Amino acid sequence: MQNGQIPDKDKKRIILSITRFLRDEKSNADLETNDRDSLDVAIQCLEDIYKIDNDAREILEDETLDLREFFPSEDVTVSEEDERKAEEFKNRGNALMTDNDFKTAVEEYTKAIALNPKNPVYFCNRAAAYNKAEQPLNAILDCKTAIKLDPKYSKAYGRMGKAYSEIGLTKEAHEAYLNALKYDPSNEMYQENLKYLDVGQGSDVQNAGLFNNSALFKIILQLMENDSFREVLEKLTTNEADSPYINNLLQMGQVLVNRLQGAETLQQLQRN
Repeated sequence: MQNGQIPDKDKKRIILSITRFLRDEKSNADLETNDRDSLDVAIQCLEDIYKIDNDAREILEDETLDLREFFPSEDVTVSEEDERKAEEFKNRGNALMTDNDFKTAVEEYTKAIALNPKNPVYFCNRAAAYNKAEQPLNAILDCKTAIKLDPKYSKAYGRMGKAYSEIGLTKEAHEAYLNALKYDPSNEMYQENLKYLDVGQGSDVQNAGLFNNSALFKIILQLMENDSFREVLEKLTTNEADSPYINNLLQMGQVLVNRLQGAETLQQLQRN
């Protein structure tokens, strides 16, 4: 990023995550033809604004977010066989991490999560793989899910602290490491990372007026954690989807676009 500008790649990655979800929704049997047409229009508008073509989709395909993964069902019944298979996928992921094959490790942990979304270890392990693969936003969301499943999971707080640090959200990283130490007070790595953050604690204040990469990620995280957004996603991933929910989702997408565009305008004014 130069002169406070948001990197084009980051913006495209976010928009592609939204359009990926909308494309999946077009196959929903409960949608009317008009609703599918509206989705096509929404996708086209977003991709036109951000100049996303086939080349961009191919390049960024592995870096887009699958929005459905961030809201696992709490009512899932996991069979003993699924638990066994999930452990096998987790173990494969662990072996791949040792081999530094982080992308494939993510895939194996994802398979484990699909079979047993109640196990916080799988989300925390995938967060570690995302951190290694330089995808901190995914890591944060996985850590949040792990913590939701196990509020005292120190390792999830620690990995979330690392991910927050990577995108410059030092205050959030500080809080995450404090929580990690709360449940694992003798962990020297958390202690050292916390000291390191304390040394540069003023950086957030100094950069508070700039809309940088960190602020962009903060907006996306806030959107992901928004109750209304979560409700829309939950409805759309069941058989209860109908046009009001589609309209709500499109409105949320427009809010995101407006905030991104507004931030660029603010940057221009600050430079002038």
